[in-house]
Amino acid sequence: MPELNEPEILVLAQIIDQLNYYEILKVEPGASALQLREAFHRESKQFHPDTVYHLPDGPLKDAVFLISKRVTEAYVILRNLQKRRQYDRGLAESDGKKIRYTEESEKEQKKKSEEEQFGKTEQGRKAFRDGLRWMKSKNYQMAEQAFRSALMYEPDNKLFKEKADECNQAIGMDRFKIR
Repeated sequence: MPELNEPEILVLAQIIDQLNYYEILKVEPGASALQLREAFHRESKQFHPDTVYHLPDGPLKDAVFLISKRVTEAYVILRNLQKRRQYDRGLAESDGKKIRYTEESEKEQKKKSEEEQFGKTEQGRKAFRDGLRWMKSKNYQMAEQAFRSALMYEPDNKLFKEKADECNQAIGMDRFKIR
């Protein structure tokens, strides 16, 4: 395996954030787990920080550290099937442009998903939770009121509307129940 020289390492460090994880590991997007592992070992061996530990601090050492970090990041994401699917989806949505998948982006995505699911405003989320509690206790009239309150804060929230309609139907069925 040919070793890179200092100018090549410095250039790679400058463009590494523009590469997607498959490009960093030098594999095709359909690579198997074995191919990913082999690519990771090949790249991490070449750019392991221990290879430059004896050098004084400087641009070369920093470049190797950065590349090593991105190689590890790429492998950690691509070896996990769930994270890889999510990464591939994001990659497809960005037309193959570089995207990074970090713990921060995962937390941000989770927060966004929760907001979409449970509401964007604190008042809306609170009213929604109240509605769920009323539904659980089968008090559909109170639940519907809570969901309608949540809709006052977020009129475009589909989940709030669905739950309010669900309660409305349950109330309608309750009226015809033989007691």
